[in-house]
Amino acid sequence: MARKHTEAELLHFIGLHLRCVPYQTLVDQHHLKLSDTTFMNYVHRYQDHGMEGIRYQKNYHSYSKEFKQKIVAEYLQTGYGFSYLAAKYNIPSKTTVNKWVNRYTEGKENETYSPKSEVYHMTGVKKSYEEKLKIVEDYIDNRLTYQEAAEKTR
Repeated sequence: MARKHTEAELLHFIGLHLRCVPYQTLVDQHHLKLSDTTFMNYVHRYQDHGMEGIRYQKNYHSYSKEFKQKIVAEYLQTGYGFSYLAAKYNIPSKTTVNKWVNRYTEGKENETYSPKSEVYHMTGVKKSYEEKLKIVEDYIDNRLTYQEAAEKTR
């Protein structure tokens, strides 16, 4: 997702705001293109984390299971909002924290992303129509996974 302002522009707007320039003045006179909520999130992130808090994060971030549990525990113990916790720990979106809490309260584990290797690393062995039919029959009749059924025909 493209940003509406560069890091330098954001830093300029935040500096003005911290010198008591009101949000509406930044919009009207300085052409700030962010909602007040989004802008204030940047201000708080800058105050808590410096430039790292407003830096555009291009890559997907993965968080350890322990880190997620720490955030969920803090939410449950303190009742702090998702936005506050996201800003405090420099998590790009409050939605991320919300998902972790929901998964925990639904009894699902918060684990780091690890795709199932058998799905992503299956070798591309050519099968005839008859072999494919046999695999599907084994899959249905014996309640095997597709990989187990395919390995039986090797």
